[in-house]
Amino acid sequence: MDVQSTPTAAHNAGHGRIYFLDNMKATVILMVIIHHAAMGYMTTADPMWGIHDVSTSVFFDWLVAWDDAFIMPLMFWVSGYFAIGSAVKYPALTYLKGKWFRIGWPWLLGIGALAPITYGVAHPELVTGLLPYLSGFWTKHFYTAQYWYLNVLLWFYLLLLCVLKLCPIFGVRTEAPRLPNRAFFPFVIFLGFLGPFLLSFWVASSTWSLNPLFEIQYIRAPLYALFFFCGAWAWRNRWFQETGYHPDWKIWLPLGVLVSAVYFALRWSLYAYTIELPPLFLTFLDLFLRGVMSVVCAFAILSVFGRFGNITNPFWARLGLTAFAIYWIQQPVVTVFAKWSSSMDLNCFVKFVAVSLATVLVSYGVSAFILIKLPFFAPEAKK
Repeated sequence: MDVQSTPTAAHNAGHGRIYFLDNMKATVILMVIIHHAAMGYMTTADPMWGIHDVSTSVFFDWLVAWDDAFIMPLMFWVSGYFAIGSAVKYPALTYLKGKWFRIGWPWLLGIGALAPITYGVAHPELVTGLLPYLSGFWTKHFYTAQYWYLNVLLWFYLLLLCVLKLCPIFGVRTEAPRLPNRAFFPFVIFLGFLGPFLLSFWVASSTWSLNPLFEIQYIRAPLYALFFFCGAWAWRNRWFQETGYHPDWKIWLPLGVLVSAVYFALRWSLYAYTIELPPLFLTFLDLFLRGVMSVVCAFAILSVFGRFGNITNPFWARLGLTAFAIYWIQQPVVTVFAKWSSSMDLNCFVKFVAVSLATVLVSYGVSAFILIKLPFFAPEAKK
């Protein structure tokens, strides 16, 4: 991959703040909304999602499979990049208290109040009464909605402290920016494939933990951990500083397009011609392509925002301030709109656009005028 240190717009020399990471994470959260809106219009129904519209298109199967490969890995990467700076700055207990205030309370409130509502809207057949439904929700079909990300982050923060305790050098920033060598990205791709592939011998790709204290799609856990600690590694080596490493968009963007095209071509071939291949080979092929896409597409997005997205203005500032709250509220909102529109006799693409736009507007409105007034969503809580 590319190794270069030419300064780009990714570093704001005047303020020392890397605006593009804030802007990129806010944009990725909007992509999460698009991802969730698309799930109801796939030809293959997701049983946990619950909403399956009568109007469907294979386009949404491919869209969900494509962005699912890199959206959450990219969010974990950014979280790791920002997490380690405060982990080495504060005592462990102070650090954990801060993370619980910022992440833990929204997670607890989310799974306690909004996740049951989200699941009940998607599965109204289960709501035969408030107490029976809640009893069944917590014992038979617990569903954490999007709050699993917050739960896993809490465990990664704790794991990061353990790593720093066992290997203090990991938290010491290099005196000067250090570039990744040419083996770095192929090695990350290999690890991103290897962990999920080995786990696939024990668990199916769709298997989730149903433990309220740790809910994750098992097969994705190694990939998410890898990206989180790669983000911390990037912080340690002073990526994005003026003479540090900056992904070159002229290299990463074409690679992202190429890898995506190969992925779509293979999926289309398997779908159109129903080629029968050994299950192990199909698992290998799917997880290998996902490992490649998770890295290449994530860094394609990083490179584009690093080159063109390091700006600040009222729009980006406001979106950045509300992004976390938008993520927290969006899934119940998109579920309500998708369920409401499912009875309408409209084309699935029209519904998809309408549900996506309505969810963005309502989620932003609730976040901007209500949620950021709560202590753990307030802008100052980001410190």
